Amino acid sequence: MKRSSIFILFSMMIGTAFALYAQAENPSGGVGTYNIGVRGVYAVPIGSLSDVFTPAEGIQVFLGQKTEDDLVWEGVVEALTYSKGNTSRLYFPDLKVKLSLLGAGAQLHYYFAGTSQMVQPFVSGGAVLYRWFSTRGEHLTDSTVTVGADVPALDQNDWSFGFNAGVGADIVVMNDFAVTASVRYDLVVAEMWPALALHFENVSGFQSLQAAVGLKYEFEF
Repeated sequence: MKRSSIFILFSMMIGTAFALYAQAENPSGGVGTYNIGVRGVYAVPIGSLSDVFTPAEGIQVFLGQKTEDDLVWEGVVEALTYSKGNTSRLYFPDLKVKLSLLGAGAQLHYYFAGTSQMVQPFVSGGAVLYRWFSTRGEHLTDSTVTVGADVPALDQNDWSFGFNAGVGADIVVMNDFAVTASVRYDLVVAEMWPALALHFENVSGFQSLQAAVGLKYEFEF
């Protein structure tokens, strides 16, 4: 299945789940407070992932519902791609590496100071199901090899769960619109296989620190 198709499937899954949840919360139609928005993400790899990649950019699209004055549930779809190898740590700096993650999940935001003021700080946590794809290019390590590469390319892909926790704040800039900013720790329970001939160590757990800034719109439905 193509990656774009998987991303669309994720979006449909989250949208359907959120609609069912909203209906359960308001079975008679009712009036609820919702928000929709988008965030740009800057992810800094940490742990063993930082030995392979440099920071990457991504995007998150979300739909949320305020279930109480200080609690907001969000359904989120996200995409992130590490496309540049860490040339200062890879044994072969010209080794081609890439890691793409497509995810769909749920986030809980707790606004510990309430949501009536202009600046609304929160803590958050969530779980995400990822479909990820990694590529390690072929490489020549033996100068006696005259045709091709002595270490072939390797492609991996799998489904993995991820978990995150962080802090942030929404800043109301005008009626129903807010700038949202956050920082979170993110862990994807997954593994990239090693290649001893390339001095490429096993990457166990995709860890990162992620800063996100975006815009959200709040509405009644």
